[in-house]
Amino acid sequence: MRRRMPHSESGQAPVGWQDIQAFCRLTGTHLSPQDVELIEAIDDLYLAHSVSSGSDADKQQRKKDSLLALGKR
Repeated sequence: MRRRMPHSESGQAPVGWQDIQAFCRLTGTHLSPQDVELIEAIDDLYLAHSVSSGSDADKQQRKKDSLLALGKR
């Protein structure tokens, strides 16, 4: 889904629920609530990794926060 998301000057937007719902509808896939949470966590991690603004320390902290959130799901 991510590679089909538009890019803007302000960066990339998270994969939205409507995007996940459209994917499921178009592919006939059923996702559990845990599947959706995992997709969101992976997307959060991707976005934290790809953010170009801020210091290296800020980027590292965002990555750590995303990994921590992924582990709690």
